[in-house]
Amino acid sequence: MRAHILERHQAAPEDRPEWPTKSKFPAEWNADRIIEAVDLTLADPGRPPARYGDKIRFERVVDGHVVRVQVRVDMEPPEIWNAYPVEREG
Repeated sequence: MRAHILERHQAAPEDRPEWPTKSKFPAEWNADRIIEAVDLTLADPGRPPARYGDKIRFERVVDGHVVRVQVRVDMEPPEIWNAYPVEREG
């Protein structure tokens, strides 16, 4: 899952194509910082987790950025489905 998150949501260097429609973590966040923000969000979300179908959404503000983590709960064991920065509330 780490590779999935980083490939789609880490700000890309000039020599790597980006996923243009995906929100990006701040350019100054390296891979370790992104995963740390995901771990922080799961460990201590700033808002009550919310269920959306087969996923539970966790959110937390990390360094001024809202980080959203979605965990699939219809799998055994549950697993992180995605994690990304939220560009705007909602």
